Amino acid sequence: MPDPFQHPPNTGEQTSSSLLLQILSQQQQLMAKLSDQVSATHRAISELNRDEIALDSLSSNITEFTYDPEHGNTFDAWFSRYEDLFDKDAGKLDDSAKVRLLMRKLNPAAHDRFTSFILPQLSRDLKFSEAIEKLTSIFGSPVSTFHRRYQCLQTIKEDGEDFVSYSCKIISSH
Repeated sequence: MPDPFQHPPNTGEQTSSSLLLQILSQQQQLMAKLSDQVSATHRAISELNRDEIALDSLSSNITEFTYDPEHGNTFDAWFSRYEDLFDKDAGKLDDSAKVRLLMRKLNPAAHDRFTSFILPQLSRDLKFSEAIEKLTSIFGSPVSTFHRRYQCLQTIKEDGEDFVSYSCKIISSH
């Protein structure tokens, strides 16, 4: 005789509980994916912030470039002061970040002249070495190399001038 307290297995209850387990499993998978996406986004933001902090810190150590060839303010002279900074301190930055740093440090007139020179390209499309090459050609010394060497040979040491001052005068005329 069947036990009156034992209920026959109900397939409807089993189906709904397995369905609930399936939904719970899918929700857990979605939560795991969402957690992975949030952590990946957080890592990307922290990397961007790190690059921006590095750019800001490097930028504060570089003076603005103003082209004034009559007073020796050429891009070559300016860049030679900061070349190690770009090579060593900014070495981990990619080319586009280095170009952005360069563009930050051009005064408005130099920036306008440079962007007009490279049209139809944009500065963000240039590699760092290309940007340096173009800036050097635009904002280099307007005097030919031959003329600078000639002027160097014409430099005369004054009687009261020491050799260090004389060598500095030769280097600055070159």
